[in-house]
Amino acid sequence: MKSNFIDFEQNHITDEMVEKSYYGDYNNYLEKNYASICGEVALWRAVLLQHLIDLRIKSKKQKYNSAKKEAYKWFMDEENKQDVKKVCEYAGYEYRKVMILAREIIENNDSFRNLKL
Repeated sequence: MKSNFIDFEQNHITDEMVEKSYYGDYNNYLEKNYASICGEVALWRAVLLQHLIDLRIKSKKQKYNSAKKEAYKWFMDEENKQDVKKVCEYAGYEYRKVMILAREIIENNDSFRNLKL
């Protein structure tokens, strides 16, 4: 399935990065030349990247459930909508496209079916 993330005008967080382990393999992200991006933008992009990685957790182990639940609630709860919009704005990404990606990840992660949210 082709991800909508490819459509981003500034595609600094790639599908490959998001697919990396939830143990924190950020090598591809760090290897890119981000000298032209101010620190604050890079910080907010890292926040989005971590939440997307947390959504991709496929493990059913209890110790990973809290990170997965937190990421799910952050993206999907109505009360967080304005916060997510602000983070997207600060990161230079379009909120609608980020939410499409988050929903795709959730739909494709079978471990959400048995998770009590």
